[in-house]
Amino acid sequence: MVFFFCTCGNGLLTHILVSEGYEGYGIDLRARSSWEGYSEETQDRLKVVAIDPTIVPSSSTSHSNDSMSPDQLNVLQTYLPKDSWIISNHADELTPWTPLLAVLYGCTGYISIPCCPWSFDAKFDRAQVGEFLSSASSKDVEEDVEESASKMEDEQREKEEERRS
Repeated sequence: MVFFFCTCGNGLLTHILVSEGYEGYGIDLRARSSWEGYSEETQDRLKVVAIDPTIVPSSSTSHSNDSMSPDQLNVLQTYLPKDSWIISNHADELTPWTPLLAVLYGCTGYISIPCCPWSFDAKFDRAQVGEFLSSASSKDVEEDVEESASKMEDEQREKEEERRS
């Protein structure tokens, strides 16, 4: 198993997986002071990387896309190989994107360990915690993910058609 742990935070789960012999990377927007306390092998697997989840590949099995910057393409080729597992943990803006990223980039699967509600287009709102936790069934979430993925693919297709015109 190869893992791609977005929002790895303090790096503990990345450290555990690396120590158990798994290949992969933990990424976050900023390095944490706790990273310095891990073995060199773990530190080599903890990376400061920004991911733009709105960039959709040309096809769900390809990491190439004319609209991707070289930096974004390099991130995907380096840290998110096809057939890897995506892990997201903590309450963060990438948590709701995890299932979409797994589907769009040909990953084997994903696991999302959220502790607070985030949406695709808004920041965390504590006032909606009760509503979020009680209203969403797994079927609703699956339908929302499929609908969002379809919209993203349609928007990307339209952009590509506009570029060609």
